[in-house]
Amino acid sequence: MRVVSNVTAAPHETGGLIDLLTRVAGATRQEPGCVAYDLFEDVDDPTNFTMIAEFADRAAYEEHIGQPYMQDLLVELPSLTTGEIESRMLKPIEE
Repeated sequence: MRVVSNVTAAPHETGGLIDLLTRVAGATRQEPGCVAYDLFEDVDDPTNFTMIAEFADRAAYEEHIGQPYMQDLLVELPSLTTGEIESRMLKPIEE
């Protein structure tokens, strides 16, 4: 299962948002159910960030959401962004 999330930094908060997202990425990669976690900056808009995470299954994702650092993220995010984080859960289409 993959999760694609997108967020945009508030004016003058890009550095703070990068620091926060980088900390979360490092912690998430250590979770047993995390297969991969990548953080991207938009080439044309350096205030826009996309996270692409792969989890072993939905239970692993739910465990991820419950981590204390994820709760901290939700508290810190509003002061660093122009809106809410947008996320989509995706599953591969089997042929």
